[in-house]
Amino acid sequence: MGQGQAEKMAMVLAVLLLSVLSCGKAEEKTKLVNGIVNGTVDLEPGNSILERYQQIKWFYNHTQQILKKQKGKSAHYNNKYFQNKTKLFENGTLRITRLRKEDSSEYKIIVEDAKGQEIPIMIQLNIYDPVPKPRVNVTSLKKTKGGCSVTLKCSVSIPDVTYTWYKDDKKCNDSKLNGDLVLSLTSESNIMYNCTVCNSASCNTESIYYRGDCQWQDRNTASSTLRLAADSAVTLGILLLLHNLL
Repeated sequence: MGQGQAEKMAMVLAVLLLSVLSCGKAEEKTKLVNGIVNGTVDLEPGNSILERYQQIKWFYNHTQQILKKQKGKSAHYNNKYFQNKTKLFENGTLRITRLRKEDSSEYKIIVEDAKGQEIPIMIQLNIYDPVPKPRVNVTSLKKTKGGCSVTLKCSVSIPDVTYTWYKDDKKCNDSKLNGDLVLSLTSESNIMYNCTVCNSASCNTESIYYRGDCQWQDRNTASSTLRLAADSAVTLGILLLLHNLL
């Protein structure tokens, strides 16, 4: 073999080696799963090779083995903590219940096929606090000529959240990341503003109502007003009925 042919052969082998390494790395790509405290998540390997597996092993934080299962047999747990709060499905999916912040970690399932080849699949699990009901307050209220200038303040007690304001069902483009919504209103009335707060695992919403002329009502006040109006209508109806009877 000449020097030119040898160089070509070396290049071909290098390309094949890179292809093999790339395939290996693709198998190890980490999936992302989010959950909330006291909730439930399913860690799904999602790989067709699981249909042909002979043995699987689940690990927490890479090194702590949760369980080992041979196909057709019951799972053997190595960790009592997870044994009391997990369920393993035949396709390799690991369900974790009663989630805690400490359950956040990178999980690994090692799939062994009939030829003894092992394929690792990584899943990063992040656990968040559920988003509580937001608090909505009216600040910087100023009555202007023919309108109202106001800042609506939306807040929650947990960090790492995003705020989105809606006017009725339409998103407000001028809402700020800190939960503030600055408005200059003129002839509007009977409008509902919704503040939706989300983290990576959950969302929650609170509403406030603009009645016109710089008058605002929160959800509870608005509900009370509606109940009062309904009660008044019923009372008026009864009085009219009694009047007609008499």
